[in-house]
Amino acid sequence: MNRPNIFKYAQTELSQDAMICWLLECYHSEDKTYRRIGLDFIKFILEDNTLTLRDDDDVELEKESPHRQYYHMDVYANIRVNKKVYPIIFEDKTNTYLHGSQHERYVRMVKDWKTNEKWEDWRNGLFTEKDLEWKKTIFVFFKTGYIFNWQRKELEQISKTLKNDDAVLRQIELKDIEKFMQGQRDKDNLLSDYYEYLKEKLDTSRKERLVSEINKTGKPMPESMFDNIFCKIFDTAKKFDHSYQGWAAANFVKIADKGRKSENNIYYVLRIDKRKNGDSRDYAVIMQQCRNENYTSGNEEEREKLINERRKNAAYAREICQDIFKELNIENIEIEVNDADAMPEQNNIFKVFLDDDGNVIDFFRDFIRKFVDKFTDKIGGTICEKL
Repeated sequence: MNRPNIFKYAQTELSQDAMICWLLECYHSEDKTYRRIGLDFIKFILEDNTLTLRDDDDVELEKESPHRQYYHMDVYANIRVNKKVYPIIFEDKTNTYLHGSQHERYVRMVKDWKTNEKWEDWRNGLFTEKDLEWKKTIFVFFKTGYIFNWQRKELEQISKTLKNDDAVLRQIELKDIEKFMQGQRDKDNLLSDYYEYLKEKLDTSRKERLVSEINKTGKPMPESMFDNIFCKIFDTAKKFDHSYQGWAAANFVKIADKGRKSENNIYYVLRIDKRKNGDSRDYAVIMQQCRNENYTSGNEEEREKLINERRKNAAYAREICQDIFKELNIENIEIEVNDADAMPEQNNIFKVFLDDDGNVIDFFRDFIRKFVDKFTDKIGGTICEKL
């Protein structure tokens, strides 16, 4: 590339905020090229491809929008289509996730604006048109980093709960924004740079480049090797969940949360990930207990009950694992047991580094069978299910 790319250095969430604002600001431009860029972005956000520049009087971006870091919202904008006003909240993430019930706080704040009489004049003063109607708030979760499975499940739940606050969820991830930018890349050098940055980020997260090395020699570990390991352990064509950040996982036990939400189930998982091993980083099979107590956000008493239940089951699991270690021949493998932790979403129980002669795979084949039997006896077969 003859020209340096600013996004080689501008990779933070603040830089993404700025890019979102720049794309919206284009709609205020008197230059038709930039105005079209802004309209394309509005169409992308509203998921409405029927809007055109010929409908200039029917589509309007509030004169003060976009607002950056507005009442702690990353980016906020009001968009009018005909007589309807859409409040847009952008929550922008790279590799982090929602925290502190951000979506609830921001959406309810905007809901108060829409229903409070003192804001009536404010609403009608935003645009050239008067007597406008508020539409549902659009909460845009804009993330260019990897979205984990538990996050996707929580976003599904958030989508349902937002409806109670006159709002909808618009989920935009890396592949979506990269596809949008592909159609904009020839319109401005900045857009070209941003597209190249997104494309490179997406390319490095493809499955065939899931992991850079399996051992000290740098031997590649493609998805098929993950699949092969799990197939041997589970003695089936069982697939795994893969992460663009370089790990793979498969559930093997579920503890059902009877009488409550299925999202509160506890899962026991085998995960293959890189861990420090002496002076190097090698692949290890890690046993984890997982559950995301964030599903009960806003109900701290219920959340604390779930956390205590998870800790109790983790203690049972550690005891059972020690019993199994004594029963099985583990002379040829090195097991590293993790101390109990207080992580709200998962507990690492132990890990074993992969070897070349299959001892680790043989160990886990026997371990899973014994663990399922012993755990079922411990807590009762009606809520414990082998997956």
